[in-house]
Amino acid sequence: MVTTTSNNLTVTQYDVITLLEMAVRRCGKLAGSISAEDMIMARLELSMLINAMVNRGVPLWTIDKQIYGLNLNQNLLPFTPDTVDLINVLYRYNNLPSGGVAASSDGGVADYAFDQNLNTACTQTSPDGNISYNFLTQTTVTTVGYLPNVTSDLNLIYEYSVDGVTWVTAISASGVATYTAGQWYWLDISYPQTAQYFRVRETSGGTLNVTELVFGTSANETVLSRINRDDYQNLPYKNQIGRPLQYWFDRQIIPQAWVWPASQYSFNSLVVWRRRIIQNVGDYTNSLEFPNRFLDYIINSLALRLAKIIPGVDMSRVPMLMADKAESEQMAWSEERDNSAFYISPMIGGYTGYNGSSGSRGGY
Repeated sequence: MVTTTSNNLTVTQYDVITLLEMAVRRCGKLAGSISAEDMIMARLELSMLINAMVNRGVPLWTIDKQIYGLNLNQNLLPFTPDTVDLINVLYRYNNLPSGGVAASSDGGVADYAFDQNLNTACTQTSPDGNISYNFLTQTTVTTVGYLPNVTSDLNLIYEYSVDGVTWVTAISASGVATYTAGQWYWLDISYPQTAQYFRVRETSGGTLNVTELVFGTSANETVLSRINRDDYQNLPYKNQIGRPLQYWFDRQIIPQAWVWPASQYSFNSLVVWRRRIIQNVGDYTNSLEFPNRFLDYIINSLALRLAKIIPGVDMSRVPMLMADKAESEQMAWSEERDNSAFYISPMIGGYTGYNGSSGSRGGY
């Protein structure tokens, strides 16, 4: 017998209104039978559910990589409020370009952008220019760094060329952004490119004024150890200068990390794998930011919440909703793993804080 399938492997996206209606139906109510006010409250409940998910486990899709520049003597690293926790922190040694030829398309001293001197800058004289570097030989660039001399709004594109004539985009910025003077901006090239020429180009009418520009090659990284509040507070000399070895993640409303020792160099960076919050619900026509393997869990959890606030729901359905929610929750979170090998390294920790090696938590 010949069977017919959809032959469609596309992941189906459900908008917010559809998820709300499905949850309402699981409460035993028709979506059309509840008021507009109840739908507004249902959307708020969905927002609360999503916000609470970061406390339930580690959604793998919310882990991302960010790169932060460290200025000389810097020991405090601020994060955006959407940062929940830090997974890994590594100190990166960047190999800087040398021995090549710098060029500026619109005035300024191009060599100043590559002289490793923070007191000089290549200041162009007209908008939408570029600053390039000729390595003289084919070179693989893996990361780029931009240190602005003045604060300005720019839309930067990083490009490479094998002949200095035809240019190909290596990194395309997502739009106009504010670049703050004295603050490093690092980006990794997802697919490192091998070429002789590399450049940064402005595309939104801004004028390049850059203290340092880095086309980094063959960077190497070392892991920073995580310490707790007590360990950091007990350090006798918190402003010691050297290679960063440890960090304390201070989980304030706007989180921050205290690095020790403070950075002794302005051209290296911290590579941070962090866990962030899940994107908010937004409009009814939006799709939610979670994989389909969590769909049943989200709907069942929302249905249980709505049973408590929607008038006329038969309370005899609550035990069933609780059981459905518990089953789908267990199935969703038990599969939220990367299936890699792991090892257990028991340690005897102190009474406080977080022990980064064993993963245990103490008194805080």
